[in-house]
Amino acid sequence: HADYSDMWVRAALDGTATSFSENGNADFTGAENIARVEGAKKGSAYLGVWMYTIREMEDAIDDCQSGCLECNIAPVHAWDEAVAFYAGSLEGTDGSGEGKLLHALADKRCADFKTCGAGGDAPTGGSKVNADIFELFSAGRDKLTQGECSGVAPLKEQIVNLMTVPLIQGTLRYAYKNQFMAGAGAKERAEGAVFAAAVLPRVHACSAGGFRTLQGFSTSAASKMLNCPIGCPYKHFQMFYTYYGHADYSDMWVRAALDGTAT
Repeated sequence: HADYSDMWVRAALDGTATSFSENGNADFTGAENIARVEGAKKGSAYLGVWMYTIREMEDAIDDCQSGCLECNIAPVHAWDEAVAFYAGSLEGTDGSGEGKLLHALADKRCADFKTCGAGGDAPTGGSKVNADIFELFSAGRDKLTQGECSGVAPLKEQIVNLMTVPLIQGTLRYAYKNQFMAGAGAKERAEGAVFAAAVLPRVHACSAGGFRTLQGFSTSAASKMLNCPIGCPYKHFQMFYTYYGHADYSDMWVRAALDGTAT
């Protein structure tokens, strides 16, 4: 479904189940209010805004005219919109603000997995993912400005791979919390469900078998995370490393998401 994000958020708000044709359904029927709130808020950011950031980059690529220095104002504007959706308005001009979207997520998860700082090996400092993404954003802007259209799509792919890192980290974090940490409840299960819903399509794209393994303990990994009474098997989500490592997602920062030690 092209509108899967909208369907997810509406289900959370209405307290109903999603009706996807195949995979990834989640059932908010009878869920506690806090679970529905987290499902709607996090679903808007990590399903909707995440995909719309990519859409704006692809819009820029589609409109780019090769070799024309005066034709690419609109594509550069679309690329800037991608940056705006990624960062949000609360980060300020230098990323030091208290944001709510993808930039803020990367900073939060790097502290959990010790992938912050210039070397990506520290528990404090800005996210290495963000630093790398903004270098790529700048490179993409420059290529669009110069009409070097063929060079932009590879940059977009690198950005998308890096944008996936905090989603993997979030899925692992909440799978672990739900299974092993006392006090985890409806809020944590709902957050984990959103992260699983956000990242499992990429797992499916590179390994349908891997996806089926992750979903195998339930008809829907997202629903399992949302509704399981005790917690969801952390070991299943550790398999991300295996399935991403055998696809085009072997970038070192994807591996860092899985190798880092959560604090």
